[in-house]
Amino acid sequence: MEPRVSGPAANRMVLFMFAVWTTTGLFPAAAIRVYTPDEMFVENGTTGTLKCSFKSTQVISSQASVSWSFTPEGSPDSTGVAIFYYAGGKAFPDSPQFKQRVEWAGDLNKKDASIRVTHMQFLDNGTYSCDVKNPPDIRGNPSLTKLSVVMKGLFPAAAIEVYTPDEVFVENGTTGMLKCSFKSTQVISSQASVSWSYTPEGSPDSTGVAIFYYAGGKAFPDSPQFKQRVEWAGDLNKKDASIRVTHMQFLDNGTYSCDVKNPPDISGKPSLTKLSVVMKEALPQTSPAVIVGAVIGAIIGVIIIAFVAYLLIRLIPSSHDYE
Repeated sequence: MEPRVSGPAANRMVLFMFAVWTTTGLFPAAAIRVYTPDEMFVENGTTGTLKCSFKSTQVISSQASVSWSFTPEGSPDSTGVAIFYYAGGKAFPDSPQFKQRVEWAGDLNKKDASIRVTHMQFLDNGTYSCDVKNPPDIRGNPSLTKLSVVMKGLFPAAAIEVYTPDEVFVENGTTGMLKCSFKSTQVISSQASVSWSYTPEGSPDSTGVAIFYYAGGKAFPDSPQFKQRVEWAGDLNKKDASIRVTHMQFLDNGTYSCDVKNPPDISGKPSLTKLSVVMKEALPQTSPAVIVGAVIGAIIGVIIIAFVAYLLIRLIPSSHDYE
């Protein structure tokens, strides 16, 4: 007769599995994430590369696959029609419209699921969908790209993207770092520039006043209020357009705007940061010491859970039923 675990022994097993599950983080596999550019432009008659990348928690499987579909511009059908499928190292174009024009341009081992479409035409305008599966990572949404085929010379200027934190708190009398980073499709130009402006708290003027300008490796502070208090703290080659403001005071409360130009990347919006100068005791509790304390607390919590589970397992008597 083979022993069968039941009753209290089964309860012990459940508790043990719960302890392992909660302390080791053995949760279900994360969903695969797929990324494509929101919008792209291709010159009529040329080849367009539809870029698609992905993130997966799993090693690339031999069953991994990529599906591309297409929804024509203005079409009421949001699902689209399949135009390309890639699996097992083989490509399967699947559309009369794109026949002999679509080809594989990716590398799954490099998390690249891109394709190329040759001889692009205005009829190809629309939305392209990239979907990647890498078993057991099969959950996740496709990513969409809106593609526009345009005449030569009608390309819109690439938009530069500028990023700042939404809100910053600085202790009164100390130095505040106003962080600003950016993304540009172009190599950093000798004509690249950074403009910072300031709108006082409660001011009806939404445009702000210029306080700092940086270009050609030189800084130009430009505000009586911030005279000799604002200085360059960035590095354009590292896509950093930050500044420092010393001896910050309550009068400096307000909204700060960072604007970056890197010709020919000149279109784009400034990014805004709301800054509050406060007394030391009013600073948000985000110091390194607080963060370290929170991490230690979390670790202690996990240890306590494991210890309680261990005690429960030890306290519940075991029994075996034999058939």
